[in-house]
Amino acid sequence: MKIFTRLHGAGLAILLIVVMGACGSFKELNDPDNQDTPATFVAATPASPTMQASPESPPADPDSTFALAPDSNLVIYGVEESKKVTRVSSYDILHTELDLRFDFEKHRVFGVATHRIRLSDSSPSSILFDGRDMDIDGVQIDSGSGAGKARFKYSDGDIVVAIPRDIETSEFELSISYTAHPMRNGQKKGLYFVDGSMTDPSRPTQIWTLGQPEDNQYWYPTWDYPSDRMSFDIRLTVPEAMQSFANGTLVSQQPQSEGLRTDHWQMNDAHLGYLAAFAVGNFSSESVEFVRGDGSVVPLMYYVEPAYRHQIDLIYGETPDMLEFLESNLNVSYPWQNYKQIAVHDFAAGGMENTTATILSDRVQHDDRAALDYSPRDLLMHELAHQWFGNYVSAADWGHLALNEGLASYMEEAYLLARFGEEAKQIHAHEERLEYFEESKIFQRPIVWYGYDDPYEVYDDHTYEKASQALGQLRYEIGDDAFFRGLNQFLREYGGMSATIGNLERSFTSATGRELAGFFSQWFYTAGHPVLDVSAGYRSDIGIYQFSVSQRQTDWGVPVFSFPVDVEVVFENRPAYRERVYISSRDTTIAIGVAGRVLYGSFNRYGNLFAEILETKPTRESISQAANDDDMLGRFKALEALEEATPTDAIRDVAIDRVLNDGHYFVRARAAELLGTYARDRKAMNALIRAASLDKSSKVRRQSIISLYNSDNPSVEGIFVDALADSSYRVVGASAIGLSTRFPQRATTHLQQIASVQSWGNIVELAVIEASQILATADAINLLTGYLDVAMPERVRSAAVRAMGAIAESNPELNGTIKKVLKNLRQDVHVSVRVAANEALDRI
Repeated sequence: MKIFTRLHGAGLAILLIVVMGACGSFKELNDPDNQDTPATFVAATPASPTMQASPESPPADPDSTFALAPDSNLVIYGVEESKKVTRVSSYDILHTELDLRFDFEKHRVFGVATHRIRLSDSSPSSILFDGRDMDIDGVQIDSGSGAGKARFKYSDGDIVVAIPRDIETSEFELSISYTAHPMRNGQKKGLYFVDGSMTDPSRPTQIWTLGQPEDNQYWYPTWDYPSDRMSFDIRLTVPEAMQSFANGTLVSQQPQSEGLRTDHWQMNDAHLGYLAAFAVGNFSSESVEFVRGDGSVVPLMYYVEPAYRHQIDLIYGETPDMLEFLESNLNVSYPWQNYKQIAVHDFAAGGMENTTATILSDRVQHDDRAALDYSPRDLLMHELAHQWFGNYVSAADWGHLALNEGLASYMEEAYLLARFGEEAKQIHAHEERLEYFEESKIFQRPIVWYGYDDPYEVYDDHTYEKASQALGQLRYEIGDDAFFRGLNQFLREYGGMSATIGNLERSFTSATGRELAGFFSQWFYTAGHPVLDVSAGYRSDIGIYQFSVSQRQTDWGVPVFSFPVDVEVVFENRPAYRERVYISSRDTTIAIGVAGRVLYGSFNRYGNLFAEILETKPTRESISQAANDDDMLGRFKALEALEEATPTDAIRDVAIDRVLNDGHYFVRARAAELLGTYARDRKAMNALIRAASLDKSSKVRRQSIISLYNSDNPSVEGIFVDALADSSYRVVGASAIGLSTRFPQRATTHLQQIASVQSWGNIVELAVIEASQILATADAINLLTGYLDVAMPERVRSAAVRAMGAIAESNPELNGTIKKVLKNLRQDVHVSVRVAANEALDRI
């Protein structure tokens, strides 16, 4: 599809950049339809090293909320400052001591929370603590002359404690004795018991916490808002056979009666209350040291479930390199006493950056075979970066959460660039942008935003991916050195404090000497992002290569953005012409005078510009770019563009060449995907078979298998069967689906070969379940029944039940067999299995 830019008289910025070279004939490379596009030229300079700023303040109406159009569901939000709610406490917590015991079976916490309090100057008559779903047994206050009972009221999660009139000091200790019920009535918040009854053979018995944003109040009374910092002592009385981990350092272990032990963890430095955390369970561990050049060390501790004790280095081994990267680039030492990483079962997030004690999903626990497809690198880097961004410097409120999450997310990308190079960074940026662009189809909001009713609403792709990519855009515009100088100044100015995006802006302005108000206004305080229609091609009638750029986001009320972008024109027999130009109008034409045969033009070379771009150019240019571009992302994008073109032998041939010969797996996998359109062509099929069998990347092998689903040649059955023995779980899973889809008569026999495989993430098990649902036969039901054993992971069992229900709906003749199986699961130990079984039986 061709997109032509409409040229507007008012506000039109047209850049003319003339490239001088040897004289030669001009070869027509554009489609004839492009020849009637009028050309108007105004001389302009390329982007200046000094960044041009857009307006220096947020949009005029920061609280505006409006729909894109009557027939659209897209909603655009303003900052909505008017909805900002700031909690102000009448006291500071200086130190918190927690003494905790646990009733595993009944999911109860018996605790005493002792806070060292300093009252504000207002001398309040009462103070409030947050503590939800608790039984409060009593409150005591000790001002130095002995503890005495204090009056309190407890209602709707608020513990209001009366301050005695005769108290003569503004600093005292206040103790609350309580019983917490964090899993009462089926809720799960703050503290989680995993198989507390010890009756689930598929799960270990554990306790772990997850306090962000305001959930620690479900297991200890506190001021649960990110505005107060305190040091901690945490004492955990746990079964002697179990281990415990918490913030800080383990200073003592005391045996108790009845097979219990009390572990005392001490956190010397003050941090936010939602970062207090612990975990209890059976773990294998390894301790190492990060040694700096001056000989000082940071103790590192790695914990996994015992089954993964031999994979500890595979899982966590990159941590010292990550610490080295952060310390050397931020020029601020790791700010805490040690660093622990603990993998726990059924964690409700990917990871949580509790100070010195990051708790991680059990998904990070993987073996060498899983490592072909998965690495926890980004997650581990993200949580480690939070020890600076989020813990050392913290967002002042949830409206500025991107200060924590955006910076931590961008450190993932910065680390990849430093350790693995430009191409690794490009892939990370590409994938983050796709995540955000998908969410932006539903709603768009500023990164700084107060329109939420619950803080959980801020944990979205705007806070993570959009903020990360906006920071990447900042680095692109001001340069590497200035970017890290700004971060260093920010950390030095606000370390141990709370801050806002405005503080970050001022630190960058001070460190770099650049005026950045316009940048932060459009990227952090404005909804949306640049959405560009780019029409590119050679104009032989006037001897120029032209990029016509239109900012389409203005169609739904998002303002025009200002930004630099790298453009390139590549010639057949002379060096490419490259330039960075600055765009600040809705419609811009970049016209480059050329002499010589043009192979292709490239807009946004290296993909540094954070924008959603639909680039339209002649098919022959995309073919040439896919074959010749030295920019990996350029080759990838060219293959993407060819997916939309009318199929031709030339497109097929360049895809074959790329899948077999490209130096990067990301491009080879994209070429394999493109060849799915041509899979019935013998040349394409043979290339896919070769890639599926021989490519060193499991990602390319898997995509080649998937593309071969479209082949009608019976010989691919053998390829699918052979791939069941592939070293990659994902390739095995793709092959299972392919056999059931293309060769159902013999698929069950082949699936039985892998039915007993236990794979990371249950990839193979879930693929066999999906394949069995596709087959929908009596033999397939037998395969599914094998996944119902109570020792199987819950997600596998519930998937098998849902597959049986789907088979029963479409194959009534199998209902009797399926009903017998499902009736036995109505009272299953796993909730999701019970629910799936009852729903299926109701439908049957």
